[in-house]
Amino acid sequence: MFSNLLKHFMPIKKTQFHHYKPSLHFEDIKTPHAILGLSDEIKEKIVNKYLKTYHSLSFSKLSGREEEKKLREVNYNAFEIGVLLEFVKHHRKIHATLIETEMFLKYFYNISKEHLEDNILSIANRYMEKDYYFLAEHKLKERVDWTPEDAAFLLYYACSY
Repeated sequence: MFSNLLKHFMPIKKTQFHHYKPSLHFEDIKTPHAILGLSDEIKEKIVNKYLKTYHSLSFSKLSGREEEKKLREVNYNAFEIGVLLEFVKHHRKIHATLIETEMFLKYFYNISKEHLEDNILSIANRYMEKDYYFLAEHKLKERVDWTPEDAAFLLYYACSY
């Protein structure tokens, strides 16, 4: 009888469930104040400029080792990647016909939306870890930490979804 009474006062052991929860979502992406202060119109002009520049570099015409080497060269700055992240965060789409000219590597045309979003969130996570949040625009432009591959994921998403 006493043991039955104790059961009422003993803590209940909760079963733990392991659900996969992404650690970051699009709405969680944080970009620096210098980028947040830009109007949507200016951001769109900047992104279109980046798209034209990316297209002019002809990455889609590279092959093998040359492709891998060029895509992994660090030559994009924190301002450029931040503007692209801010653009895709709000699911804004670039209205461009350049996407039809196969300006991206063939890999991008076969990638699933989920895989693309995973890559974008990985880029966003790395971006936020670098703590650019309070840097001025000119300081962001000095931080050349990003690759054409990073830019390509963001640009492709902005063109496609």
